[in-house]
This record gives sequence, structure tokens and C-alpha cells, in this order.
Amino acid sequence: MNGNRAVVVRAHLRIMHHHSCFVPDHHLSVHPPTTRNHRQPETSNPKRGFTLLELLAILVVIVVLAGIYLSVPKRTGDGGRSMKDGAQIRGIVQSMAIWANNNNGSYPLPSVHDPDGLTTGVSGHSLDTTDNLLSILVYNGFLSTELLVSPAERSGSIEVDPDYENSEPKAAADPLKALWDPALSVDFVNGMGNTSYAHLMPDDARIGAWKDTFSSQECVLGNRGPEVLSVDRTKFGALRSMRADPKSITHQIHGGPSTWEGHMGFNDGRVTFLTEMNPETMYGDVLFALEADGHTWPGIDHYLGIFTSAGDEPADFTAIWD
Repeated sequence: MNGNRAVVVRAHLRIMHHHSCFVPDHHLSVHPPTTRNHRQPETSNPKRGFTLLELLAILVVIVVLAGIYLSVPKRTGDGGRSMKDGAQIRGIVQSMAIWANNNNGSYPLPSVHDPDGLTTGVSGHSLDTTDNLLSILVYNGFLSTELLVSPAERSGSIEVDPDYENSEPKAAADPLKALWDPALSVDFVNGMGNTSYAHLMPDDARIGAWKDTFSSQECVLGNRGPEVLSVDRTKFGALRSMRADPKSITHQIHGGPSTWEGHMGFNDGRVTFLTEMNPETMYGDVLFALEADGHTWPGIDHYLGIFTSAGDEPADFTAIWD
């Protein structure tokens, strides 16, 4: 009897166990597996140094980065003066192009703009000096006097004109009929000058480039440079130029102690930073020199300066330096 009861009890327990395995989902609780009794495998992380190849690679990267940094200190480490200077030159060149668009393609020429000499009492090509030329653009609202002075200027004799008169200038021969203010001065040698920038000499030989020709080889305005006394080319094509002052203050604007660098605006509207005053892209033409051979192939013989006197021939122009 007791044996039969034990069998029944065991069968009942099996049935209960069988039903307990089919508990509905909403009665189930899922517990994340415990890792208390499961140790993670230990990984070794020994300290190791750099290999020789890795050290060499790091050294190469450092040298390359240092070279890049040192190659452009004057353009990126000058508080933005170089960038602003290039923007000002671009603004002047663009104003010249706008003027040309309304004047048969020609840039400002005082002798053409005032053939009767109403502004100064003088007529003819002797009017085509830098001060008169730039003053026309200012007087007609194409640019401001502030744009005429470089933010990188190093000369203490160049400043923004503080008293420019945009109407009836008292310095004019006839203030009521004046076409620009002749009091704007560029002569920083004999007083205070009001511009930092040099432009192409508009004499008869270069007057064809004093226009909106869209040429990428014709430079018309940019940072002024040093006085160049002579230019010689050897039979092998090497260039030798003699400067009046090897330590010209113009080197300090963007270049080094003995090298000139600067922004230059071209007739195609672009402004380029040049690292030499006889760039290969212009076939070695020295921008600030009248060269004995003319150096006219394949373009003009550039001669950029700040001119205090003018005329028909190169000998009539007087350029000032430093």
C-alpha cells in the first residue's frame, strides 16, 4: 500500500515539473547572466617603446611640417596684413577696370580726362603722374584714400591723406571745374606721401597695356619695389641686377632683408603674390627696371614705380624709391 502511494506521489511530481516548463511569456523574468563566477581571460599589455622606423617616420613628419610653417611666415604670421594688402590691390585694380569700362577700355589718364587743364592749369602728358592718376579714382568715388596705403607699409613718410576734398578742392586751379583733388601727394621723398603702391609707367611704349586688355602677362599695379640701377643677362640666360640699396625698405613690406616679395595685379583681374621681382612666368622681366634690351618679347618691358613727373617718353618720367 505504501509502495503504491510512493509511486503516485512520484508521478504527480513529474506531472507538476512537466507543466512548470510551459510558463506563459508574461510570467517569465529574464535575468542577465552573472559573471561573478566567470573570470575574463587576462590579456597582456606590456609597455613597449617606438621602433627605429616609427621614430624616423615621426621625425620626417615633424621636419615636413616645420618646413611648411617656415616657408610662409610672412603671409600667415603677420596678423593678416598680407591678405588685406592683396585685397586692397585687388580693389584698386578692379576700380581701374570699372573706370575703363566707361572710358573706351582705358585706365585713368589725367591728360585724357582733363585735356583743357581745368584742374591744375596744365594740360598734356605731364599730367599723367601717380598722384593725379590715383586722385581721379578717389574723386569719382571708385576707391577711398585708405585703400592707397598698404597695411604692411614700413615707411614713416607714407600716410593716408587726412584732408582729401571730394568737392571743389581748394588746391585746384579752378575749384568749381576741378576733376580731381590735386593736393593728393605721392612724394614721400620730399614730404609725406599718400600711397604705397607702384603702377605701370603710362608712356607711349606701354600705353597699350594701360588698358583693360585681359592679359595675364601684363602687370599694372602692386607693391612698390627697390630701385634697380642695371640689369645684365649672361649668355647662359642668368640674370644679374644691381640695386641702389641692397637693404631697401621695400624688402620689409613682404620680403626678407635682401629679397623683394609682393602682391601684383594683372590685366586679367587677378592678384598674385610674387616671390621675386623677375618672375619666370613673365619671362624674367624685371618689374622695376627699364632694361637696356627692352625685353619686349613676348610682351612689354614692365616698369612699375611711383612717378612724380610724366610726359611722352620714359625720360620724362621721374620715379621715386624706398
